[in-house]
Amino acid sequence: MNEYQKALKILKYIVQDMFDINPHVMVMDIDFMSSIEELVERATPKKVTKLSESYIQCNACNVIIELDEDKTMPHFCEFCGRKLDWEKEEI
Repeated sequence: MNEYQKALKILKYIVQDMFDINPHVMVMDIDFMSSIEELVERATPKKVTKLSESYIQCNACNVIIELDEDKTMPHFCEFCGRKLDWEKEEI
């Protein structure tokens, strides 16, 4: 669990506690919480699959990405915006 996931978990507990105290008050709307969850998901690194020296696959959106000529490993998927995890590359 990364720092964003921990912060989201704490936020959910706080919101639930506030709702338990006064169930008639809507603390946060569902769209707002969904947006936060989506941002946390994108910031959480996802493994990549190395297909060759020039191509990788984002395992979040399954798009095949061509690497630059200098083989620089991107930090984020250029299509879905997901953070890429190069340390645990799937082969």
